[in-house]
Amino acid sequence: MSETRTTRQRIDDSRAVIDRALEDLAEALRQGRPQELADYLRFARSFHRYSFGNILLIRSRRPDATRVAGFHRWRELGRSVRKGERGIPILCPRVRKLDPDAEAKRRILGFGIGYVFDVSQTDGAPLPKPPAWRDQGPARAGDIERIAESIRRRGIRLSLGRAAVDDRIPGADGVTYRDGPGLAIAVRDDFDPAHTVHTLLHELGHAELHFGADRPPSREQRELEADAVALGVAAILGYDFGMTTCAYLAGWNATPEALAESLPRIHSAVKAVLSQLGATAIDEADCRQHHALDPHARNGVA
Repeated sequence: MSETRTTRQRIDDSRAVIDRALEDLAEALRQGRPQELADYLRFARSFHRYSFGNILLIRSRRPDATRVAGFHRWRELGRSVRKGERGIPILCPRVRKLDPDAEAKRRILGFGIGYVFDVSQTDGAPLPKPPAWRDQGPARAGDIERIAESIRRRGIRLSLGRAAVDDRIPGADGVTYRDGPGLAIAVRDDFDPAHTVHTLLHELGHAELHFGADRPPSREQRELEADAVALGVAAILGYDFGMTTCAYLAGWNATPEALAESLPRIHSAVKAVLSQLGATAIDEADCRQHHALDPHARNGVA
């Protein structure tokens, strides 16, 4: 009984940390400091397969974290958590399969506390280097072609050129619109390659988020969501578009409620775009499989 109460208190504490982080982020935007959201999205680039709540928890508990995994997952990667290191608590769902033969049919029974560790808390084999196309630096033609191909694979008609954009919205950098039963994207190609990458990802954000029943009614919010997706994906690919995105974010009078609604949507779109581009990262599966509420995985955590 005592352990149950302790676990419940830890869950409540973690949720309180998430609430405070959302409130602080919203207040920063209200005060005209959109860089805070840009900083959050840059931090999130290393944890794009974690929920937005757990990213807030990781950032609040260990703002210098760069790559995290569970105790057992690090062992699988040839690394070990150093003795005495304190884990970063995150929320882990307790899931039960409703149908053993149907992977998608699951029910969340509740949440527990699991622990992850940053790579700086581990020793062992070096981690694999990311693909070269994620390197920092100016845009290369291969990046644009890879993103363009991912758009076409989704069945979206893509046009590159100023005339294609001006036919829809004169003077815009890009546009996404309905094209019969499908979608079409048009992007100008008369600016520098890095901005072409940014615009392609921005329009992909629109395609992911804004052509369904849950489309936000506010155009401003739609634009901000699309550029947040572009910022998050681009950061994982090795680009830093924070200053450009800040120009979009400055006009958003955000509230904690609006952020709580939009961040999961942004994260979902970032995951989808990265999946289409073939980008991968450690996810939360090891938390659920190996060490949610596992006292042996805490490695010194009280």
